[in-house]
Amino acid sequence: MNNIVLIGMPGSGKSTVGVILAKELGYKFIDTDILICERENTTLQNIINTQGVPQLLKIEGIVGEELKTSKTVIATGGSMVFSNKAMENLKKDSVCVFIDVPLPEIKRRVRNIDTRGIAMEKGETLDTLYEKRMPKYREYADITVSVNQRGRIENVVTKIIEKIKEKDCSQK
Repeated sequence: MNNIVLIGMPGSGKSTVGVILAKELGYKFIDTDILICERENTTLQNIINTQGVPQLLKIEGIVGEELKTSKTVIATGGSMVFSNKAMENLKKDSVCVFIDVPLPEIKRRVRNIDTRGIAMEKGETLDTLYEKRMPKYREYADITVSVNQRGRIENVVTKIIEKIKEKDCSQK
């Protein structure tokens, strides 16, 4: 296994967990949302406001398709799973970890829904987003780590490392 790709809902802790996981493993850390902001020289929310959600998804897909790295923990944007080509690229020689956080906890965590740069169309809610994205997260996940209400970051990191070791052992 070369990289660890983190997928999940906005507010699931991909970026926070990713930084700590990378430190624990001695890996680099990349957040694809930050790559998008750097590439476009603006914020995710500004892309949504000026160019629309479809354009953000297109850019996100390109970033995922073009990313080449090794020994890296990659925190993806919550909607990266809608780009098959991006996910195929990211999953090459990687383990894909779905951080599964219950919807009530996501709602508790995500307070800045209108400014955070979440790829959701007008009229969509966290409920509809959750419903739409869950099948994709499950489809791409090699490992699922379920996080209970207010799960501690360190515990999530430990669970991920344990599950990766289990998966590595079972493949030998």
